[in-house]
Amino acid sequence: YIKCDILSMKDLSKTFNEDFDTIIHLAGFSNLRESVNKPLRTIELNTMATTQILDLAVKKGIEKFILGSSAYASSDKGSFYGISKLAAEKILEEFHSKFNLKYNILRYGSVYSEKPSHNNYLFNLIKNALQSKVINHSSDGNEVREYIHANDVARLTVDIMENKGYSNQSFILTGIEQFKRIDLFNMIKEI
Repeated sequence: YIKCDILSMKDLSKTFNEDFDTIIHLAGFSNLRESVNKPLRTIELNTMATTQILDLAVKKGIEKFILGSSAYASSDKGSFYGISKLAAEKILEEFHSKFNLKYNILRYGSVYSEKPSHNNYLFNLIKNALQSKVINHSSDGNEVREYIHANDVARLTVDIMENKGYSNQSFILTGIEQFKRIDLFNMIKEI
């Protein structure tokens, strides 16, 4: 593990002194709500930093680049977050076209786990419901999600990375069962 500011070319250059042939790029700005209030920071971290990393990857001769993107990249509801992820995807595809950098784009859906995180919607929803006995939600609850556990996402990410037949393709990693949030709220209430 190397701590690195992905906007710092100095930090990134040090990181690229290590010996590796594949990059799984998961760093960046990942909070959809916050991105609305921080569009510049979102674009800097998700698009500009990704471009810097791609440039270094080509210079180092990296064999494969895995981009952690988002289902919001193909949605009109992703605001600056979705736009920044889509831009990073397009830039990666251009690096493949111009420099033959093999890649995968992984559009992660609604990922959850039992670990606390400011960005773990399900964990925070349940924690707040247990503490306050109230479920607060800002819309009608009819939004549909296909939740997927972080362990499944990690396993699928590695499977895709290791399969040479999957090179230069995009994947959406999401759960297999659709939930309306209101149904989720009712399940939590029953429990």
